[in-house]
Amino acid sequence: MYESQENRIFLWDPTFCGSLARVYCSGPDCVLSSADLDLRMPSGRRLFVEWLVFMSMGGDEQRGFNPAVQFVDSKAHGKYWRIDVLVLADERGTTLAVMTL
Repeated sequence: MYESQENRIFLWDPTFCGSLARVYCSGPDCVLSSADLDLRMPSGRRLFVEWLVFMSMGGDEQRGFNPAVQFVDSKAHGKYWRIDVLVLADERGTTLAVMTL
């Protein structure tokens, strides 16, 4: 997935085995896992539906995309990846300058 989507930070992976579901969050160097969600039980179904709602209503950042990396398809410049790099921020973390590569 990282090879085909260069702007990914992490990837959500639901898995199913019978009535059990588990949600994984895979990063480039680690994998985090939820506990087993028993879809036969109301609590398991509720948690899984909450995750589905989170995925459908969340922004690109919540779904694992890096907002600083964007694919640009421009008639003037062709197709390329734009990467915004923070160059200068004040002590509160407010962005003062961004460099585009």
